[in-house]
Amino acid sequence: SLRATVRPSARIVATLGVEYQRASGASDGYVDFAPDFRVPNNFDLDRDILGLFAEGRYLPDEHWILQASIRHDDPDEVSGETTGKVGAVYALANGTTRLRANWGSGFKLPSFFALGSPLVGEPNLRPETSRSVDAGVTQLFLSGAAEVSVTLFDNDYEDLIDFDPDTFRNVNRDQVTTRGVEIAGAWSVSPDLSLRTHATYTDIDVKDSDRELLQRPDWRGGVALRWAPARDWLLDLDWLYVGDVLDSSIPTGILELDAWSRVDLSLGWLATPRLRLALAVDNLLDGDYEEAVGFPAAGIRPRLGVRYLFGGKP
Repeated sequence: SLRATVRPSARIVATLGVEYQRASGASDGYVDFAPDFRVPNNFDLDRDILGLFAEGRYLPDEHWILQASIRHDDPDEVSGETTGKVGAVYALANGTTRLRANWGSGFKLPSFFALGSPLVGEPNLRPETSRSVDAGVTQLFLSGAAEVSVTLFDNDYEDLIDFDPDTFRNVNRDQVTTRGVEIAGAWSVSPDLSLRTHATYTDIDVKDSDRELLQRPDWRGGVALRWAPARDWLLDLDWLYVGDVLDSSIPTGILELDAWSRVDLSLGWLATPRLRLALAVDNLLDGDYEEAVGFPAAGIRPRLGVRYLFGGKP
C-alpha cells in the first residue's frame, strides 16, 4: 500500500492512498461423518483487490472535531463498491462532556470458506453491504479520573452472510437490522490501579423471516481490573459475560447454548529492560460452558510467555 499525508494548516490533515491485496486460500481435507463415510472438503481460491481511499480531519475550533473518509474497493470477481464515513465530536463544559455522532457504509466480501467449502459453501454468495449510525455521550468525573459513555447504534445489512441450518449451506439474508445500546465506564482509582467495564445489548431483526441468527447474544459485558502491585509488575484480571445464543451442528440441529462467564488472569514481570516474563491463566475459576455446540470449555488453562528484545534501545 502507498499513502501520503498532507497538512494544509494546523487544523486540517488529509491522507490519500492506494492499496493492492492478493489473497489466496486452500483447504485439503475431509469431514468424517462415520466409518467409511467421508465427505471431501477441498477448495483452492484466490482474488485480487485494488483499493483507493481518502480521509481527512478538520478542527474548526477548540470544541469541534470533524472527520470524513471515502474508499473504493474493486475486486476482480464482483463489481466495485464505494463506501464512506462522516463523524463529528463536540466538547462542552470545559471538555468534561463530549457528544459524538457517526454515519458510515461498509462492504465485505464472502470468505473463501463460505464460497468454496464443498460441505457448506455457496459459490454464488453476494458481498455484504451495510449502513450504520451511532450517537453517544461521554461524561468525565473526578477531575478526569473516571468516565462513563453511552452509545446508541443502528445498523442495516443487505445480503448478510449467514449459515442456514435447514439447508446446511451459507446464504445471503436480504435485510438484517441490529439496534442497541453500549455502556462503558473507566476509573483510574490510583496511578497503580484502574477499572474498566462495558455492557452491550443488541436487538437483531431478520426482515420478513422468523429466523434468528446464530452466535449473536443479546447481552455481552465484562469488567477488567489492572493493578501494578510493584515496580515492573503488572496484573490483569478480566471477567467476561456472554448471554445465551443459538447454535447448530449436524447431530443436534439448532440448540440454545446457556449464558456463560469466564475469569482470566495475567501476571507480567519486566525482569530486565529487555526481558519480560508473563503467566496467564485462562478460565481461572474452571467455568463449565460451551461457546459452540460440542466444544466444551477446556477448563483451567495456564500459559507462560517470554519476550526478549534484541538490539536497539529497550
